[in-house]
Amino acid sequence: MFKKLLSLHGITALIASTSLLLITCKLVLSWSGNSESVYAQMKSIGRPFTSDNAAKLPLVPVPKGINQWQCHIPYELVHEVQTDSAGARRVEAKIFLSKHVYSRDNLSQIFTCYSQQYSDRQIYLNVRIYTNRQNIMYKEYVHWDKSVGARESNVPYEAIFQREPWHSVEWYIYNTNPDDPNKGESKIVILKGVLPFRHQKPLEAWQVSNGMFDMRIRAYELPGVSPDKIYYTLESSSGSSKTWHSLFSTQHDSPIITPRHQMQFISESIGYGYLDQFFAVTVDSGKSWNTWRPDNYPLDFQCCKPWIIESVNIDSDGSGWMTIGTKSEKSYELKMLVTQDYGQHWVTK
Repeated sequence: MFKKLLSLHGITALIASTSLLLITCKLVLSWSGNSESVYAQMKSIGRPFTSDNAAKLPLVPVPKGINQWQCHIPYELVHEVQTDSAGARRVEAKIFLSKHVYSRDNLSQIFTCYSQQYSDRQIYLNVRIYTNRQNIMYKEYVHWDKSVGARESNVPYEAIFQREPWHSVEWYIYNTNPDDPNKGESKIVILKGVLPFRHQKPLEAWQVSNGMFDMRIRAYELPGVSPDKIYYTLESSSGSSKTWHSLFSTQHDSPIITPRHQMQFISESIGYGYLDQFFAVTVDSGKSWNTWRPDNYPLDFQCCKPWIIESVNIDSDGSGWMTIGTKSEKSYELKMLVTQDYGQHWVTK
């Protein structure tokens, strides 16, 4: 049995993130304050697994209608369960994937398709990939040794994808060598958003203020995380508070033009900011924010393509417009949206 010691600091997040039996509210409370320890726990992914001390899980029949070939990758959805606790919906799944099609590109494609299958960004997703069919029925074995202040783990899967609505992030971690996990590495891949509590390498920041509240966009890198991109986060700080709160994050392959103009104040209490697929507005001097993205809300067109916010203009009476665009192989499509309440709601023109 493979044993890996982790610090006491990581135990709470480990148990919260790995047990399929925990309810959503407990998971949110545990992860929201200590996500970094989750990443430490996941370093056990893909290591040799034994069933000596692993408990079996009942397999739930797979619902009909899920097209396992929609990503052009032959995978088998073996287990899926949906739960709803305290208004928080979660979906957990187990997928068998043959080793000959196991790769980072295929994993990204499968997880992206699964995300599209459950397009509501408020749904928590947990999808695990197995290359050994016998291990699917087992859950992680975790033993806490109080005498040495550490734990030993036994992880049966090779990759795990998670959508965390409370952090607006979709990411996964996988082992690079399922044939010989001891020779492989655990790699983190971000599909959407930014992982919180990761070490950030600052690059640049743009800040604006109207005397009542501040906005800023920070550019930074995340060492040790794939893809190797530049990340941008819009943050706000209200009143005399020196605490910055993240509103949304996005990523780019290369530096973008200074986005200072994408943060605007309409009055002492009203301001907005936008970047890529995200828009945020406050009407109470930054105490609360409404965030919006084209693919979160059904308009009168299908938002299955990545719509990017091109420009925004809002007047002092609350009326305004937004243009969004999307690229295809042969064309570039533009749509115009309008608002009457400072961007809290948008409709097509």
